[in-house]
Amino acid sequence: MSADGTRLAVGAIYSGATVANAGRVHLYTLGTTSATLVSSLMSPTPIANAGFYRVALSGDGNTLSVGDNTVNGNQGVVYVFNTTDMTTPTLLGSIWGDAQPATFVGFGGGIVMNYTGTELLVRGDNSVYDAVRITSKSPFTFTRKHTQPSQIYTLPGTLTSGSAPPVFLSMSGDGHV
Repeated sequence: MSADGTRLAVGAIYSGATVANAGRVHLYTLGTTSATLVSSLMSPTPIANAGFYRVALSGDGNTLSVGDNTVNGNQGVVYVFNTTDMTTPTLLGSIWGDAQPATFVGFGGGIVMNYTGTELLVRGDNSVYDAVRITSKSPFTFTRKHTQPSQIYTLPGTLTSGSAPPVFLSMSGDGHV
């Protein structure tokens, strides 16, 4: 939800028009007593039973990030959209996870974004995280915190067999984790 409470993005895991369970993101404007569906987004790379439903909306409501941690053999991707006009969101670009499955799989499994939509913290499977800074929205360019596996954020503690990695992330409005 935007900081002023007038915009909302909702990920729908089992929704898909042309591809079964591909996921979808619904964008709403909120009034004092009602919510209005403004548009719905499908993945730019829809596949059956995918994960295009993990959302982060910037505080100003003008940037939307959607993660799909199942694309390309669980490499994962985060799509970044301009939602200034919520009726016709436009894809700014995509940020792909590493192609090294043992290092960082499931990129896009969780996302948080700062107020202006320029700082992201992205979760992957196995409790690893990556910080991304969008350096320009037009043309779309970004930098990543890690350039080698030793720089990927890892949560303290260990996971036991059968346990799931943490799902919740938190970031302050100015981008501090």
